[in-house]
Amino acid sequence: MVRSVLSTRQCAVRLCLGVLLPAAAIAQNLTPAAKPVTSARVQRQFADPPREYSSAPLWVWNDMLTEEQIAETMADLAGQKVRQVFVHPRPGLMTPYLSDDWFRLWRVALRQAEKLDMNVWIYDENSYPSGFAGGLVPEAMPESRGKGLALHEVRTPAGVDDSAIAVFRLTDSGHENITPRVRSGEEFPDGRYLVASLRLAQPGGWFGGKWYVDLLKPGVTEKFIEITMERYRREIGDQFGKRIPGWFTDEPHLAPAGGLHDGAELLGRAVVEPGRGVVSAQKGPRGAARGRRIGGQAEAVGDDIGGIIDDIDRRCGETERREHPCRCDPCTGVAITMRRQHR
Repeated sequence: MVRSVLSTRQCAVRLCLGVLLPAAAIAQNLTPAAKPVTSARVQRQFADPPREYSSAPLWVWNDMLTEEQIAETMADLAGQKVRQVFVHPRPGLMTPYLSDDWFRLWRVALRQAEKLDMNVWIYDENSYPSGFAGGLVPEAMPESRGKGLALHEVRTPAGVDDSAIAVFRLTDSGHENITPRVRSGEEFPDGRYLVASLRLAQPGGWFGGKWYVDLLKPGVTEKFIEITMERYRREIGDQFGKRIPGWFTDEPHLAPAGGLHDGAELLGRAVVEPGRGVVSAQKGPRGAARGRRIGGQAEAVGDDIGGIIDDIDRRCGETERREHPCRCDPCTGVAITMRRQHR
C-alpha cells in the first residue's frame, strides 16, 4: 500500500515536471534578452537625466499663492533642469490647506508639469510631522490627541496631582506600589518615590492651533489618510501614476507628548504591572528596553499605514495602485510611489 502511494506521488511529480520544464523553456526563449547598457548611454543620462531621475526639491508653498507664481516658478525650475518637485506646505501658508483653492493651484501645477515634462509629488502634511493634516485630524477627531508617559523621581509623594497614573516607593530591594494609599490621602516620610504621570500633547500654531495626534490609537491613521489622501484622489487622482508619481510622508511622531509612549490604552497597565513594564527597567538597561518598545511602535505604525493604503487600493479598483516595495520606517521620510496599470 505504501509503495503504491509513493508510486502515485512519483508519477504526479514526473507529470508536473514534464509539463512545467518545457513550458519554462519556451517562456525563456520567448523573453527578449536584456540589452546591455553602454557607458556612453549612462554618461548621456547623467548629463540630461529623464524627469524621474532629476533633482526633486521640496517646493515650499506659503503666503497667498497665485497661479502666475506657480507657473513662473515651475518654468524657472525646468530652465535649470529641475524636472520634479515635492509640493511642501509650510508655516505662513495663507491659501487654505486642502481647500478648493488649494486644488485649483494644484491643477495649474499639473498643467505646467505636462507642458514642461515634469513630475509633481504630493507631500502629505501641512508642515510636519505627518499625521495631523494641518490640524484637520484633531478638529474632526478630538480623541486623537497624543499622549505620553512621564517618569520622575521625587522625595515625597505629597502634592501628586490627578495626572499621576501610579506612584511607587523605591527601596534597596525593589519597589512598592503605593498608588491607592497616596490617593486616599495617606502621608509618607521623605524618601525615594517614582511618579508616573500622563502627559497630553500641547496645542500650538505649528499644529494649526490644535495638537499632534496619537497614531497608535485605532482610527487616527485612517482619519488622516481619509482627510488627506482620499481628498487628493478625488480631486486629482486621474494623475496618480502619471504626473504625480507618489507622495512623501515625513517622520510620523511616536512620542507626541514627550516621555514614553506605549499607546494610550496601555499606559496605566505598563506602570501598575512593574514586573512587566516601565518600573522594572529603572535599575536595568532602561535605554535598551525603551528602544525595543519604540522599535515595536515604529513597526506597528508602518504596518498600520501600509495596511490602510492596501485597503484604499482595493476600494479604488484595479486601475489605481500604489506600490511600496520597502517596509515603511515611520521614523524617516518615506516616498511611496503610485503606478497606473492599463489593461
